[in-house]
Amino acid sequence: MDYIILDIEFNGRKFASDLPMEVIEIGAVRLDSSLKAIDEFSSLVKPVYFSKLNGFIKKKNGHSPRRYRSSRRLS
Repeated sequence: MDYIILDIEFNGRKFASDLPMEVIEIGAVRLDSSLKAIDEFSSLVKPVYFSKLNGFIKKKNGHSPRRYRSSRRLS
């Protein structure tokens, strides 16, 4: 049996805005039955509601807003 570990990064202001938190990065790792990584996926997602990254997120993932400009939006 394989396993998939999914990591989703969000941007937004959870308690300071009526707008929803939005996905800005998706990552996944596929593990085989012995828990060895056999595949991985990572994709940036262009923010729609918050073009500026939350300060906490910038500090946590080290990404600048420029990295997201050429990213695709979630549909």
